Amino acid sequence: MLVIRKSQQEKLSSTGRNQFYVRLEAHIEKFFPEHVVKLDKEQRRALFEYGLERGKKYDFISERNVCLFIDLMLAFGLEFDISPEHGWAQKVLADSGQNHPNVKMDALHEAGMNSLKQQF
Repeated sequence: MLVIRKSQQEKLSSTGRNQFYVRLEAHIEKFFPEHVVKLDKEQRRALFEYGLERGKKYDFISERNVCLFIDLMLAFGLEFDISPEHGWAQKVLADSGQNHPNVKMDALHEAGMNSLKQQF
């Protein structure tokens, strides 16, 4: 029987999170270069941690959903999900008919893209 100690589990979890952050960093460098130049490595990590924690409130825990949530944070502001300025986000997140996180994120992302289109 294989036994994994708590310290080993934490190390594995930390390694996985760090690898995810490397992928997230490459993603924002590609899609949000104007934001990247303003953030040092510690600030980027803090942004990722903040996005991960905020996303958990809506069950956004998969890499895909966390990445999209952080995209929306960068596009609309760190607290876009509770900002009165972005009522579309609150409407989607409060919709009890969209219980699955992927469905909810798809709807949230689509509403965000529609909001951007209306601005231009």
